[in-house]
Amino acid sequence: MVSEVEIIRLKCRACKYSFRIYPEGVKDYSLRTKRLIFLGVILYSAGLSYQKCSGFLNGMLGQEIESFVTIWRDVQAIGENLRRSHVPISRSKRGDKVVVGLDGTYVKLKGKTQPVLVATNQEEGTLITVELGDEWREKELKAFFKEVIKLLGLRNISGLTSDDLDTYKEVSLKYRKPHQVCLAHVKKNLTKRLNKLAKLKRTVPKEYIERLANILDPPEKDNNQILKDLLKDPKLWKKGKANKHWVTYRNIVTDLLRNWDNYIAYLAHPEANLATTNNRTEQSIGRSKIRYKLTRGFKSKMGVLNFFYLTQHTGMHKFQEIAQLL
Repeated sequence: MVSEVEIIRLKCRACKYSFRIYPEGVKDYSLRTKRLIFLGVILYSAGLSYQKCSGFLNGMLGQEIESFVTIWRDVQAIGENLRRSHVPISRSKRGDKVVVGLDGTYVKLKGKTQPVLVATNQEEGTLITVELGDEWREKELKAFFKEVIKLLGLRNISGLTSDDLDTYKEVSLKYRKPHQVCLAHVKKNLTKRLNKLAKLKRTVPKEYIERLANILDPPEKDNNQILKDLLKDPKLWKKGKANKHWVTYRNIVTDLLRNWDNYIAYLAHPEANLATTNNRTEQSIGRSKIRYKLTRGFKSKMGVLNFFYLTQHTGMHKFQEIAQLL
């Protein structure tokens, strides 16, 4: 193994300008090879801390050449280059429309909890863009979706998928796009609400609970008629403290009916090719969150964004794209 190569420095006799000739594989103005830089970045992405990356490389080379600060700078530089050069894979050359998956997550920024918004190609599970923002705040979410539109073009977005937060529904209504709410989220929340209702001292009869328990397995276009018929039942409108269980049940029915169009969007808009869950987006976020669990947070906004772009590429084994930026 070659541990050192020679950099030739020349000087022009006429103008006295000096310059260097670097051997193949060594970046200009660098004392390290591209492979060495690449290895440090990949080791960090794989889970090693900056100091452990430094210790490993120094031990491998047999001399002190890599400090943990140098590796940190390499990681930031590669992450920034990936972010700036990133073109969403979703922009197909064929002009195929894209289903955008939206979701949020959280990281630590300067010791405080920082919400992050992520947009993915729902079909491929690839990253479209990521930005700091709170999915619970409608204004921030709409501003984030505008950035998605800039990248893809509104005409190229066939629809949206997300969890069951109301803020996502406001975005789909504004841009008049079919919006499929993740049925896995809805079923999970519905089961929790029904179980909580069943534990009350005074609860609704079992047959009423069963009528809601199976209404989403799977949802049918005309299942909303079941909900409408339930609301006509006088028991659901009883007043007084003794009938709080019926009020709770009625709230569940009205919530399901109010959002029914978002539950069956994949049936009502087959041309949009909507998925019934938001699993692909959550899997994409998971590529970054798995690595994030081994960190202690970030010191800057750019550090957060660079981290997400880097871990998304390494998580999908896109090492060639990283190597080309060295």
